[in-house]
Amino acid sequence: MNLKKIIVRASEKIRENHLHEAKELLTKALKNNSNNSQLLNQLAFVCFKLNDLENAKKFLNNLLMLSFDEHAAKNLLLILINSSDWINSKSLIQKALLYSYDKNEWNKNLAYVEGKLENFDTANKLYNELISTNNMDINLYINYGYLLNLQEKFDQAIKIYNDGIHIDKTNYHLLYNLGTTYKNKNNFKESVEWFKKALAIKDTDYKLWLTMAGSFIEMNEMDKAHDAIENASRLNANNPEIYHQLAIFNQRKGLNDVSIEYLIKALTLDPNHTEANYQLGLIYLKQNKYDEAKNHYKYRVFKQNRQINDFSVNELQKKDDLLAIWEQGIGDTLILMRLARTIKKMVNTLTVVVQDKLYDYMRVNYPEIIFYKNSDLDIIKKNEDIIKKYKKINLASFLRFVNEPAISSSNEMVHKMNQYQIEVYRNQKFKLEKEEKIIGLSWKSSNEKLRNTKSFELMGLKEVLSNKKNYFVNIQYGEIKKEIDEIKSYCQKDIYVDNNLDYFNDIIGLSNLVASCDVVITCSNITAHIAGAINKKTYLLLPKEIGELWYWYNDENYSSWYPSIEIIRQKKIGDWDSVFKMIKEKLD
Repeated sequence: MNLKKIIVRASEKIRENHLHEAKELLTKALKNNSNNSQLLNQLAFVCFKLNDLENAKKFLNNLLMLSFDEHAAKNLLLILINSSDWINSKSLIQKALLYSYDKNEWNKNLAYVEGKLENFDTANKLYNELISTNNMDINLYINYGYLLNLQEKFDQAIKIYNDGIHIDKTNYHLLYNLGTTYKNKNNFKESVEWFKKALAIKDTDYKLWLTMAGSFIEMNEMDKAHDAIENASRLNANNPEIYHQLAIFNQRKGLNDVSIEYLIKALTLDPNHTEANYQLGLIYLKQNKYDEAKNHYKYRVFKQNRQINDFSVNELQKKDDLLAIWEQGIGDTLILMRLARTIKKMVNTLTVVVQDKLYDYMRVNYPEIIFYKNSDLDIIKKNEDIIKKYKKINLASFLRFVNEPAISSSNEMVHKMNQYQIEVYRNQKFKLEKEEKIIGLSWKSSNEKLRNTKSFELMGLKEVLSNKKNYFVNIQYGEIKKEIDEIKSYCQKDIYVDNNLDYFNDIIGLSNLVASCDVVITCSNITAHIAGAINKKTYLLLPKEIGELWYWYNDENYSSWYPSIEIIRQKKIGDWDSVFKMIKEKLD
């Protein structure tokens, strides 16, 4: 049978959906006609239909090596994008831009791929240029807004979505995504308004109902959240996302055991569900079930703001040179570093990259460990010798390699302080009356997502500050002058502020000031971790459920990580008055 007849016969088999027979005919013919573009094209198509994507890629690549074929290039790009092969996607697009007349469409693909590669500056520039020349293309607004959300540039995303809505007021995806952006920005009330507008266009998307339920949960409107989850369930009953949202719903109500049941149901349907695994890991950490948490909490690396993907690093060996990189807040770094000496015993050397402001503090307290500043991280990543030498993990992955006794023993560690500086504070800088108790005050968190629930008003402590037997010291970083002046005016009581101390950046200096106090009252912030690390008697005032981090959570009122910290919790969400009353009773 000559080549022409084989191609015709294969085409008939394809029309009859006898794809395996067509593949066999074409493969045999290709052995003697390896550069035939028609054979390569048909084989690529058949392999694609058979979901044999590797061979489809191979045949399309061979076809493109003969000459540029725009249709083949688009098909190959589709396969590469669906398999998340971003590097080869970018290479293909760059080649297509050299030959194609339709550069506009290829640049749209390039913007999308650059975003996936986290080349955000390049992607942002491309999207801005594309929108300026294609300002009626709604998909550009949708894709660019999504990318800005990934970068946490929420205000810019809101503007882009609003620009798109100005063109098409009934576009479901724009309305939904704008609501999601407001949710990401923690403006839950506004997010619900846009979700409702999206529902007016289409109310059959279970994902929208679940996302709106998440906003209601954050607003503590639990009945509305429950109704939204019910609507989602009616649309798609046996779905892991439904069980995951039910788990969050019950967790917020304090029903952790019920939450675990729903998370297990979600993971039965989808064992690799990132959020369900992550949430289950967090609950186990809250319950001090560290062994159970390990295989679930590691899924956090697939979420945002993780320095590296260490998901498959499951063991440490004595021969290893280990590089651990910070991944969360300053307080998280302080608490996780309490495990560093245990980790150090498991490996040859331990090197840790920390936030710049912690660098000097860590070197003082962990002289046996090598430290780099975060500002050096780009240099480290470009140094091939370092990259080859180290096994690399994120800092919270320390939890994966230690057992509960090691965690318990970490609370015996007390960080070093400058005794001379402490004496200067107590004997010279503080203007103490006889037998006054020195109380350090910190009341605000800088955590963008949780600060509104973790923080409390300084004026709430007015009854405590009215006690003339106490001397009060500000240990709160940030802009606090207005609040200090207000409470001083009300209580007629001075509060010491060290105007020469950079409260936000000088961690050693702040630690010395905290150490100069007899007692600390604080919310959940870096000051709480410093006070706990130096073994200072501390009252930690915590919200209920929202903003209550895993390391403060247990049934007792003491931290399992810091023995000197006594925890006073809200009895119900938003109720700080009962907390202020309890702290006054304890100090009296």
